[in-house]
Amino acid sequence: MNQDDGTATKRRMLVEWFAWSAAHYVVLLGLAGVIFLVSHIPPKAVNLDAVYSSLVGIETILVGPRKLLLAGWPFEATPTGFGLLLTVVNSMAWGYALRTFFRLWQRFSL
Repeated sequence: MNQDDGTATKRRMLVEWFAWSAAHYVVLLGLAGVIFLVSHIPPKAVNLDAVYSSLVGIETILVGPRKLLLAGWPFEATPTGFGLLLTVVNSMAWGYALRTFFRLWQRFSL
């Protein structure tokens, strides 16, 4: 194995990590949109309280690392851009976890 193979492997790993992180962010945005739509349907028309609660629970899990990092912030106010940084870190953490899970799945399912 020469050095080019190692570089290509690392590059592929980073691309997969970024792709899974971007997919997590897109799913999170879509979920927020669905929650918005479900919350604006009148309860007298269709009672979607159980659906709404389930979607909010899923969203809470998907933003877990962000909330954990935000809870560790020692000051009352957060600086400008800190929320964006936490969102990126959250998606990168989930992207790495998803990438690792699916790589292990591929390795042990064959």
